[in-house]
Amino acid sequence: MSSLLKQVKNELDPILKNTEKNYVAAFDADGTCWSSDVGRDFFTYEVESQKFNSDSVSWKQFNEIEKNQSIDEALWWVCQIHDGFLEQDVLTWAREALEAYPPQIIEPVHEVIQYLNENNVEVYIVTASVKWAIQPAAHLISVDPTHILGVETQVIDGKITSIRKPPLTWDKGKPEALNKHTGGKPIIFAAGNSFADFPLLESSEGLKLAVHKSEVGTNLELSERRLQAKAKENNWLMLS
Repeated sequence: MSSLLKQVKNELDPILKNTEKNYVAAFDADGTCWSSDVGRDFFTYEVESQKFNSDSVSWKQFNEIEKNQSIDEALWWVCQIHDGFLEQDVLTWAREALEAYPPQIIEPVHEVIQYLNENNVEVYIVTASVKWAIQPAAHLISVDPTHILGVETQVIDGKITSIRKPPLTWDKGKPEALNKHTGGKPIIFAAGNSFADFPLLESSEGLKLAVHKSEVGTNLELSERRLQAKAKENNWLMLS
């Protein structure tokens, strides 16, 4: 048993063993449940495998949209480019991407998820990645694939469209999406790694976990350090 799980059990056992409340827990995906970026790897795999009939579908285009418009528009774009594809085909590509780029599970976090499952807490992954990219990886961390909340567009007759399904699961949209999906069930545990996960962590009435696993000197590492600083300031759980 990891030291993280011991801390979680000490705090939550008295609550979960003596309640009739239907609690939920929320975890970011990339950088929180695994140290790699499954969402990014999925798009990289699609581009490398030439799934799109356009050379403009690339990381260069994503970065230009983020720079010239916003990160929100870039996140919607990388989802909407699947317009016209069968949902099942995209899920198949996501499974193939997992084989090409196997994620490294952060085991202490996985232990916490298993503990929450055992105590009848509904566990959700709330990610800014495309939902279909993450769903096939759900079983690796003992999460129900239907509990993956990510960036998505409407699916009509099995085909993905470009019609957005808000809220965008990024920053403040993360707790908004979770509350919308669960009907406002109380959040007993929330975990994330970047500062964009701060609103999700704040939404927990129970424990909050800040994870720091990125490489030194990257933009993500700077974002993680901002979240770590908030965690330290508020006496939240930390994992590095």
